[in-house]
Amino acid sequence: MSCRTQAKRSIRGAATNRKLWIETDMNIAIGSDHAGFELKKCVHALLLESGHEVVDPGTHNTPL
Repeated sequence: MSCRTQAKRSIRGAATNRKLWIETDMNIAIGSDHAGFELKKCVHALLLESGHEVVDPGTHNTPL
């Protein structure tokens, strides 16, 4: 399953009111540990494409 598909499923699962989700611009904070960094990047991009403002306090890289 692609990262983008996983991100879409995560967002859909978190959106309890789909009409509100689609029609309202939201300020959303996301974060992850190093293991979830790649998925978080996809979620971040999808949220921005949907017109939401995203705050990402970290992590900003993959483990070494």
